[in-house]
Amino acid sequence: MARPRKKNSTRPPCYFESHGAWFLVKKGKWNPLPEVRSELDAWTHHYAAIKKPAKEHQLDALIDGAYDQLKQQPRKKPWSGSTLQTYTDGLKKLKHLLRQFADPDQVKQKHAAQVKVLLAKTPTAANHTLSISRQVFNVFLEQQLIESNPFVGVKRYQTAARTRLLLWEEWWRIHAIAPRRLQLVMDGLYLTDQRIDDLLDLDERDGVAEGVYFEQSKTGKELIIRWNPDLRAWWDACRELHGKVVKVNFEIKDRPRPLFRSRHGRRPAYKTVYDQWVRTCAHAGVEDANLHDNRAFSATEMKKQAGGGEKGEAAAQLLLGHDERRTTKIYLRGREVEVVEGPSIRRLIGSAP
Repeated sequence: MARPRKKNSTRPPCYFESHGAWFLVKKGKWNPLPEVRSELDAWTHHYAAIKKPAKEHQLDALIDGAYDQLKQQPRKKPWSGSTLQTYTDGLKKLKHLLRQFADPDQVKQKHAAQVKVLLAKTPTAANHTLSISRQVFNVFLEQQLIESNPFVGVKRYQTAARTRLLLWEEWWRIHAIAPRRLQLVMDGLYLTDQRIDDLLDLDERDGVAEGVYFEQSKTGKELIIRWNPDLRAWWDACRELHGKVVKVNFEIKDRPRPLFRSRHGRRPAYKTVYDQWVRTCAHAGVEDANLHDNRAFSATEMKKQAGGGEKGEAAAQLLLGHDERRTTKIYLRGREVEVVEGPSIRRLIGSAP
């Protein structure tokens, strides 16, 4: 421990003079200061500079303002919570990559292309960032802050559709060693075939007389999945999970009563469930298994149990809550191989003269 300064105690700490020069000493390293005329210039100006609070970047404030304006614009389908979170994360990346600019007019198309290149390791996140960046700079264009939108000519990454289909033995292997709450989440994803966030958002009051009520956060579509013995047993098991937690608070009107809740009575975060899934898959020895694969797994099984073909696809579409058949086909994996007839050699020989 260094001894306390006995002389020049009014000087800020870590500033020392040696052989006519001034130094800032940090962790044993002597960092020379620029040549100055007096001791006052040696440390007061430098100390004031490093202690000066960071000023908010001007472009950051403009981007935030444009984003707020985008959220208020009327649209056919309002942005869901997951979409807002995706765009917020994308803008955070954008502001970091454009931190050297103070004005949107300084951002050229080569800089927009560089944003895409720097995010190449995560192509899906890069596409989301490019999408919201294009919309934000359109707002700048409407406000006459720029002459052209630099993100318009930057193409998105072409990402291949995911074809991974969980096998029954893989699903059961993960389920066998999963924590109890994750087991119930997996069961719920299979039985209801809904998005993970919609499942975690279930409230005890969503168990209505006809079945389990869902309002999909992404599309706003409402549907009720009719009760059956499996769904009823799953619902009761979920209610028993931390069933004694903060019961008195659930008696308050309009207070959330999450079906999946932590020991503190709150809805579990998606990141918590996702991390549990990743650890469980690693322990089970199942590779390349995504938490969202459960929805494709359920939709594919639904198509099979409904008889396959167009009839099975229609049943899966109703359960998924999609308006278009082509959207449903994204989730249907392990598709049947079409069987066709080939030409006959015997028929050719028989018809020869």
